[in-house]
Amino acid sequence: MEQSLANIEQSLAQCICHTTAFGDSGKTIVVGFPGFGLVGTIAAKYIIKSLDLEVVGYLRSPLIPPLAVFLDGILAYPYRIYGDLSGNQDIIVLIGESPAPPQAYYFLANAVLDWGTKFGHAEEVICLDGFSDQGEPKNDVYLVAEPDVKGKMDQYNLPKPQTGYIGGLSGAILNESIIREIDGYALLVSTTSHYPDPNGAGHLIETINKIKNLNIDTKSLFDDGEKIKQTMQDFANRTRQLADQDTQSDYKSSLYL
Repeated sequence: MEQSLANIEQSLAQCICHTTAFGDSGKTIVVGFPGFGLVGTIAAKYIIKSLDLEVVGYLRSPLIPPLAVFLDGILAYPYRIYGDLSGNQDIIVLIGESPAPPQAYYFLANAVLDWGTKFGHAEEVICLDGFSDQGEPKNDVYLVAEPDVKGKMDQYNLPKPQTGYIGGLSGAILNESIIREIDGYALLVSTTSHYPDPNGAGHLIETINKIKNLNIDTKSLFDDGEKIKQTMQDFANRTRQLADQDTQSDYKSSLYL
C-alpha cells in the first residue's frame, strides 16, 4: 500500500537530477518563488549568480502547465534546482518561473524534500517571501519557524509576526518540513504586492548572510534596483497573464499576515 502511494506521488512530481555527487554539501535548501514584490525570486536569482551555482536538476510534474520558459532567448526549464558541484557551497537553490495549480503543491513539496534529504543531505529548508505592508514598506525581515528552529534563531534578533499563514508552494514545503526530520523556516520581508522590490530582496540576502555566514555582496542589487525592478515587472506581467489563462492557479496572494 505504502509502495503504491509512493509510486503515485512520484508519477505526479519528481526531481530529475544531473548528478548525486554532492558529497556532504547541499545541507540547506533555499526556496524562491514569485510572491509579494517578487522578493523571493529576485533574492534566489541573485544568490545563484553570486555563488556561481549551476543547474543540477529539475522539478517535473504533469500538473504544471506545459510552458517553456526562455531567458534572453535561451530555453530554461521553469522549475530548476541549482547547486555547487565543487562542494564549496552548502546551499541548494530552488526557483520556479511558471504558475502551478494548487493541487500540485503537495506533490511538488514532497518531491523537493524527498530529493533534498536523499541526495542533497538537506538539514534545513528556508523559504524566502514577502508580505504586504501598510504604507511605505520598511523592508524589515521577519522570521516564521518551527518551535525548535525558533530557539536556534533567537541570536539573530529577528522579529516574529503574530498571526498569519503562508500559502502556495512555499507553504506546502514548510508544512512538510514540520512532519519530517528537517528544519523549516521562512524569512519574510515587508514589501509591496504591486511592484518588484529589489531592496526587499537585498535585505533578505543580508539576513541569509548572517544566518549562513556568507558574504554575498548586495551593493549591485541596491544600485541597480530600478533596472532589476523593470526586468522583474516584465516577468511579473507575463506570469500574471499565464495565471489568468489558468484559472486554477494563483500567485497573487501567497502570504497573509
